[in-house]
Amino acid sequence: MTGRTPTSLRAFFDQAAAAWAARTVDHAVLGALLDCLDLGPGQHVVDLGGGTGHLLAALRQRLGPTGRIALIDLSPVMLRHAAVPAQRVGARRCCGVAESLPLRPASWHAVIGMGLYPHLVDPAAALAQVATALVPGGQVAFMHLIGRERLNRLHTSLGGVVADHLLPPASEVAARLQEAGFVVTRTIDADDRFLVAGRRT
Repeated sequence: MTGRTPTSLRAFFDQAAAAWAARTVDHAVLGALLDCLDLGPGQHVVDLGGGTGHLLAALRQRLGPTGRIALIDLSPVMLRHAAVPAQRVGARRCCGVAESLPLRPASWHAVIGMGLYPHLVDPAAALAQVATALVPGGQVAFMHLIGRERLNRLHTSLGGVVADHLLPPASEVAARLQEAGFVVTRTIDADDRFLVAGRRT
């Protein structure tokens, strides 16, 4: 697949980081998607592929002052742009990829990938890593703040390394979660949002 390597993806997102940091987020959709998850005070949550940190403030609001947040992204430039929002909420930043997570096993209550799923190099390997990082009953969620069809048109129009990074239907992503040993708890495949969430058994 075109661009389906960590090196090519890192170069793409390094170049896109400034524009990514400047974009606006639909906080109403973001909040509605997070409300579908069982997040609460004191939990430890990973913002996987978190880019420039658009998810961090909403996570801190739900986790309270005692919650722990780790932002992981493969792009060092994205992580530099995330320095201020991460410092504001006390989140740890770390460079890494989903297929080889720098996380202590069985230590995290949730792993959330916002805008991540189409860019995974190896979804099965990524889900295996997520399962290892989660506590029993921990949650995984892949979500997008726009609909699947719109997202896929956007990636196609951008061309280059992300031209074929298409988001499959929620049913396909849910099947992947089940194959990895998760119980699927929620799916949304709407015109303006996307979510597939599950729990580690």
